[in-house]
Amino acid sequence: MRAKNRNYFGQRSSATDFAAAHGMDLVRLSREELFWPVLAIGSNAGPEQLRRKYPLQDFPDCVIPVVQVALEDFDVVYAPYIATYGSCTATLEHSPGTVTYIFITYLTGPLMERMHATEGGYNLCRLLGLRLHVAPWSADGNVQRENNQMRNADDKTCAKEGLQVAFRSFEIRDWVYQYNHKLGCIKLPFKELGGSPVAIAAIPAERRTFPAASQVQMLTTLMTALDKTHEGPLSPLPAFGDVCEKISSKALDDWLLHLIKNSTARSAICKRLSLHAQMFFYPNCEVIADM
Repeated sequence: MRAKNRNYFGQRSSATDFAAAHGMDLVRLSREELFWPVLAIGSNAGPEQLRRKYPLQDFPDCVIPVVQVALEDFDVVYAPYIATYGSCTATLEHSPGTVTYIFITYLTGPLMERMHATEGGYNLCRLLGLRLHVAPWSADGNVQRENNQMRNADDKTCAKEGLQVAFRSFEIRDWVYQYNHKLGCIKLPFKELGGSPVAIAAIPAERRTFPAASQVQMLTTLMTALDKTHEGPLSPLPAFGDVCEKISSKALDDWLLHLIKNSTARSAICKRLSLHAQMFFYPNCEVIADM
């Protein structure tokens, strides 16, 4: 989504017009008068997940603005947890120099209460001292990812250590709310890399420093590592590709279905994964609600 406001760049955009037609003011959304600005780093940005959390019969007039953002100095990584629906869940990790492209949701008080009730295992945090570019855009209508110099004084850019990812944005926020996993991220023991968080490959980022894996790669790696021993920490792991080549998709599906149907088995696996948890550390993080 791109958002250009007349007060910022001299002309309207389709995002501004669309919001106005649905009774929303993007300028008002940038303040906290009626809405909670909450990052959506994983499934919470998706229509299917939002429909599940806010069923029509309970929230008949629910409208949730979901806007793309570019967040400096963070990446989205895997948490030490496999959800009831069989995915390894997401959490945020401090990663100086990285720029990740995620989303922000704007929730009214009742919607925030409902979101809070669905985020078991995640702490509600307030992140301060940020450079969070709301609705970044470029001339072609997409997020611009270029290592070049700022073209004019009106551009709002992301710049670190002499490199710049240049794009314009609706605004730059310095704080936001975020649900982060109470255990932090999972730090996998790789044979060649040593322990490292694992970035979610499906979420785009610039200057990513962590190894990245798809959901299938991550789950296959965990399945292989967990099957080697029945308790205790994981053994050192090979590269993701080396593991995936040896495991069939049917074997992975069968394993996931077993975990979905057997909560005891899933809980035992999550307990083992917690042995490799790395607590979230960002000096300007305030925990609002400890789940």
